[in-house]
Amino acid sequence: MISDNENVNCRKRFTKQRQYILDIVRNTKIHPDANWIYTKIVKEIPKISLGTIYRNLGILSKEKLIKEIAFQPNITRYEGDLTSHHHIMCLKCYKIEDVDIDIEHITDETIKKKISQSLNYENICCEILFTGICSKCQANKETENN
Repeated sequence: MISDNENVNCRKRFTKQRQYILDIVRNTKIHPDANWIYTKIVKEIPKISLGTIYRNLGILSKEKLIKEIAFQPNITRYEGDLTSHHHIMCLKCYKIEDVDIDIEHITDETIKKKISQSLNYENICCEILFTGICSKCQANKETENN
């Protein structure tokens, strides 16, 4: 855990590059990976490297300014929405979207309580991943079949 003094020091070193990366992640809903972020930021900061992107994403995540999402092997995505919420991922193109609907009859609190009671965990966060085929991939499949 970062102490207040360390947090102040980190913020003093909050570079222009780190601020651009944070702004990009917070201002998109697509849950981008480092390569996507790089293609956006290189237009503004041409000399930035992909390594710098990865380092800054790690720092921003460690400081809890963004969230890492790792639903696919070897691919980490990022998001600026730090609230607990659910996602759906397309099994064809791997697009990730937020699920902004109430899930009837099952609440996060109910799930967390059952896990806490049966497995003796504390401070449980509940984020469910749904999977399926998105409408764009469905349309592509229909086009391929014709």
